[in-house]
Amino acid sequence: MSSASRSSSLDFALRPPDAGQLALDKRVQRSTPAERAQLAYEMRRRALVIVNRAADDAGPMAELDRAEFILRRLYPEFSDEQLISIRAELARREAAGTWVGFSRLPREESGQD
Repeated sequence: MSSASRSSSLDFALRPPDAGQLALDKRVQRSTPAERAQLAYEMRRRALVIVNRAADDAGPMAELDRAEFILRRLYPEFSDEQLISIRAELARREAAGTWVGFSRLPREESGQD
């Protein structure tokens, strides 16, 4: 899979921070390394729950479409070319039987009954 394109990642990184980002930056700066690791873990889990719920709400779709849906939301800085490359690699793996879709969180973690 290709790495992030320089222009799209740079453009994304150079955007001025919003109030939420500034508050998060301050929280992280005040945290210990262990607290930072825990915060990163919790934020990642929350993001996965949110995008998986959004994918579920969007209705049935093929696993490749679901993967692209999720990646576009988790990594908005990815260019179309990057997503095409990732999708092609996932399609290759799916055809080889080594990829069947992204793992979903257990129901109790996702908040769904």
